[in-house]
Amino acid sequence: VRPSFERFLERVHPDDRPRLERQRHRTAQREPTWTDEYRIVHPDGSVHVIRENGEATIDQDGRLVRLLGIAQDVSESRELQRSVEHRSAFLRSLIDDLPMLIGVRDPAGRLRMVNRPFAQFFGQTVQTIEALGRCPSWTADVAAAMREGDDQVFSTGEELVMEDCEVTAFDGRA
Repeated sequence: VRPSFERFLERVHPDDRPRLERQRHRTAQREPTWTDEYRIVHPDGSVHVIRENGEATIDQDGRLVRLLGIAQDVSESRELQRSVEHRSAFLRSLIDDLPMLIGVRDPAGRLRMVNRPFAQFFGQTVQTIEALGRCPSWTADVAAAMREGDDQVFSTGEELVMEDCEVTAFDGRA
């Protein structure tokens, strides 16, 4: 059996076929290299996600004469990625519903996750604080105190609950 693009398309998930046909047309006209992901359907009915990198050879008359590339089944890594995203969303929903200020810092002292009450208390958005890795409204003294607490946690491995810490909110309330 001689390989052909048409035989290949028979294995591609029906929803992905039109896009791959358009990609083939673009490749033949002006884009000799490509990277793509698509689904294929195995004879047993299972669906797999494929990542493909390839290069086309075009003859002097502009005709596509050969496609050369590599395809890798990335189904497992996509499933793991979805699982991590689901767990992260679940964790986010849990901490956002707690009525206390929660901030999770890494060993370098960057805030990696904060809850909504934490961000609101400091007049920021969760996205801003997590993108910066710090709270922009903290003074140098507050940041130093936080860092001292972090150092204690990372050196002892024990949790630190700062119940009697006086921090001023963005609107001046303590």
